[in-house]
Amino acid sequence: MLWLDDADRFLDKGSLNSGVADTALHELGLQIVATMRNTEFTRLKKMDEKIGRDAKRVLDLAEDIKLDDMTPEEKLRTREAYPDLRLGPSLGESFISGRKLKERYKYGEPAMRFVVRAANDWRRTGFTAPIQRDDLFNLYKRLAPLQ
Repeated sequence: MLWLDDADRFLDKGSLNSGVADTALHELGLQIVATMRNTEFTRLKKMDEKIGRDAKRVLDLAEDIKLDDMTPEEKLRTREAYPDLRLGPSLGESFISGRKLKERYKYGEPAMRFVVRAANDWRRTGFTAPIQRDDLFNLYKRLAPLQ
């Protein structure tokens, strides 16, 4: 599964386009789950330049599911069903366990930390396209000896 929170950020930059979606869905067999605010969805559907047209192609592939905020009763049931789950601003965010992921990064296997760090460094340099396997491996080889 490929989870994209605020997918409009990826569509606006062109890093999520119909080619990427097609590869993820058909070649990698992934399911894409994404969030997007209604205002951003509407804005992207109205855009007419290249990124807008490509965004529309991606959005046309999607099954649009509108979610309202949880009612107080739903929040109560969620707390009862998942008493140890720390509820964040959204239920999805609560389930990804960001804090636990940070702990796994901090105390996990060095090789995994190097891969995560290399991918993160790639993004920090301003690249918006997904990192290619060869580029990730080259960054990994350079980072690992420094640790």
